[in-house]
Amino acid sequence: MFRLLSHYARTTAVLLALGALPIPGSAMAEALPNPISIPLDFVETIRETPDWLAAELKARNLPGAWTVENGSLVTADLDVIKYVHRIEAFIALDPADEYAYFVLPLVDQSGATGTCVTLYPRDILPKLGTLDFRLERYQVPDLAAEEVRKCLVKGPSGLPYETMDRATFRATYFRDSGDLDAMRYEALDGDPDFINKAYELGYYPIEADDPGILRIR
Repeated sequence: MFRLLSHYARTTAVLLALGALPIPGSAMAEALPNPISIPLDFVETIRETPDWLAAELKARNLPGAWTVENGSLVTADLDVIKYVHRIEAFIALDPADEYAYFVLPLVDQSGATGTCVTLYPRDILPKLGTLDFRLERYQVPDLAAEEVRKCLVKGPSGLPYETMDRATFRATYFRDSGDLDAMRYEALDGDPDFINKAYELGYYPIEADDPGILRIR
């Protein structure tokens, strides 16, 4: 996701489908133990309504495992949750107070594929726009390019978080506020595999200016 100028300067320089893989229809959906509620105020920032979001979900073959209640989307359907988080991240491409991690399924000119987790999607895809959340994959010249390679999810490493369920993952690595417990797990801050796991569990990963570390909600 693009940062504001202050963040740009710090990084010398940017996007969780949000979606690491093509999202299947709701018939194949994995369900969380309990529904969660996602506030839909982010839709208003592009002058749209929950009805617009409903149409996007239906277009993605995610038509029925959710409801809108009191301005929030309520669902236990993990595919719906991940796609709504993806839309939210793309709507926040030029943010003010927080910066979403994008989870981008990539393909290069040779057909090689990978998943990039980044705060700076336009470093990878300069022409990325808000409505590009609708794309299944994003083409780059070469997955082996340095800028791409450093954001790629590497795959199984045997670390404990890889087999954790949603509740255990949060309780182990994050404070009550949703901030990463950086005193114990600083090495995981910004780690593509760790953040991808958070996204796959239905969390919305961001980096807030205060305190400037990974936060999930």
